[in-house]
Amino acid sequence: MQKQFWRMNSISKKLLVPMSAFGVALILVFVFIAYPMIHSSLKDRTLEIMTRQSDQTIDRINYSMKQYELYCNSISNDEILHQLLENYLEHTNEQNKELVNNALSGYMSHFSDITAINLVLEDHVFNHIGSRVDFMNVSQADWYQEYISNSYSRFYSPLVTNFGEEEGDDGQGEGRGCWRGRNIFVAFPFENQDLRGHLFLMIPFSIFRDSLDIYQEIQLDYMVLGKDDKPFFTYSAQEDGGNIPLEALSDPMKNNSYQHQLIIEHSNGFYIVSYSDLGGWKLVLDITERYIRGGFADIQNYIIFLLFLLVLLFIFTVVILVSKHMKPLRYFTEKMEEVGGGNLDIAIDISTGDELERLGQTFGRMQQRIKVYMNNQIEQDRREKKMEYALVLAQVDPHFIYKTLNIITYLAMKKETDRLIEVNQALINILKDRLRIDKINVFDSLEQELELIQSYLVIQRVRYGDRIRFEYCIPEELKQVEVPKNIIQPFIENAVFHGLLLNMDENQQVIGGMVRLSVEREEDLVIRVQDDGVGMDEDRLREYFVDDNFELPERGKHVGIKSIRQRLNYLYGNQYSLQVKSKPHVGTEIILKLRMVES
Repeated sequence: MQKQFWRMNSISKKLLVPMSAFGVALILVFVFIAYPMIHSSLKDRTLEIMTRQSDQTIDRINYSMKQYELYCNSISNDEILHQLLENYLEHTNEQNKELVNNALSGYMSHFSDITAINLVLEDHVFNHIGSRVDFMNVSQADWYQEYISNSYSRFYSPLVTNFGEEEGDDGQGEGRGCWRGRNIFVAFPFENQDLRGHLFLMIPFSIFRDSLDIYQEIQLDYMVLGKDDKPFFTYSAQEDGGNIPLEALSDPMKNNSYQHQLIIEHSNGFYIVSYSDLGGWKLVLDITERYIRGGFADIQNYIIFLLFLLVLLFIFTVVILVSKHMKPLRYFTEKMEEVGGGNLDIAIDISTGDELERLGQTFGRMQQRIKVYMNNQIEQDRREKKMEYALVLAQVDPHFIYKTLNIITYLAMKKETDRLIEVNQALINILKDRLRIDKINVFDSLEQELELIQSYLVIQRVRYGDRIRFEYCIPEELKQVEVPKNIIQPFIENAVFHGLLLNMDENQQVIGGMVRLSVEREEDLVIRVQDDGVGMDEDRLREYFVDDNFELPERGKHVGIKSIRQRLNYLYGNQYSLQVKSKPHVGTEIILKLRMVES
């Protein structure tokens, strides 16, 4: 068995060995060797570059802030400012305050980036000339209260507007990063000889733009956090303005105890957090996998190009092998589908010298055996169905014949010759129709069916008189339409015996009722049998119209609804519809829809 499988003419070896060897080699080279090495190298190199870049950015920001600290120290030690303040405190008036404000305006000329200078001395507030800052709002801000209550040696406020009002959006700004109109206050204690107070410089956040613009140029998300770990400023390279989630940073930063730098791994890359010694600022960079790959586009494109060539080579090889060795298999599959569709006369000719040829020969022999078996089975089923159908059509209820003969005897004794002849002729018509076994007429016209029904009702009216009433409506043009033989009469019989004759008054006397037969043409032929008898409950409806257990009635028993359904299934399959609507004490309606058959 194993030797046969690995023979040179084995279709398994022809297809599986070269395809598997090439595919496994390709997967091993790329997945387990090339890609992990390249990706790891890209990641390490990118982190090294970006941590160095982040450190340089923090150093530049620290340098800028130290210049402002030195400038504040020079203001605090200015003798002229000290003299102006002494004069104002001795002679508090607007002229002396104006002199102090002019001096502050002069200091601003040394640093063009400064937006505002405010000096708070005891309960006195001094501003540079033309200041738009409402220091009353500034003094009520949370950051101001924190600075005053903790006596910090320096303090940096959150982002504020040009009017000194703190921004209400946690510094996230508008859009994907906004610079204009955004400032910070730098607060320093003011100590000039015996004078003590606080000096506030408002500087635009844009002075750090040169240090941070590089991240916008390379489309990198970043965030600047204040001392309280709340965002000073955020920038997102994404169109939807997505931001770095603070919850992903809080725990690692707490555990880091504010060391110089921190790298946090997340699901799509890394966060690099760099700390500033001045004010506890933090710069957070989001290094995504996309950025890691994009930073080495040339290498990535080369890898993709190489992989594309390998995939093309693999596909080309597979196509050549499959086209050569699968052509007979496709031919065999097409033939099998034809056989599955019912064509058992086709011949399968495969000459490959391998398992497929042996399979084709075996299938051909099986096909011939199936063909012989099916022909025999079809012929046998045809004979059995024909006999069953004949037996069903030929059955006549012996009780019906017995009662009819009693009626004839009764009429003979009463010497009612005309009625006797009428009943006798009706019985002859029924028996003549039922006993034609030698030539089975599967279909009869509606006109012939109506004659049979009327013969049946002639006999029943002799027994029950006008308690059984019958109406019918069959358009003249439909009377020659053919329906299955004896298909309507059982519905009429059931309407009489299970509907009208059970409809009794309070004295248990039969009231009877009306049976209506109507035929109309829609898409199909629609036959309706209605009665106003006692109706049926759910159990009887299920017994007559839902149960699918078809069994031939025993000889001499009543041929009921189940037999009708059996005959309809035999003639139409599932291409017919039999519905019933019934309500106790109201009546029953049976609706039969059949395919149109013209005589």
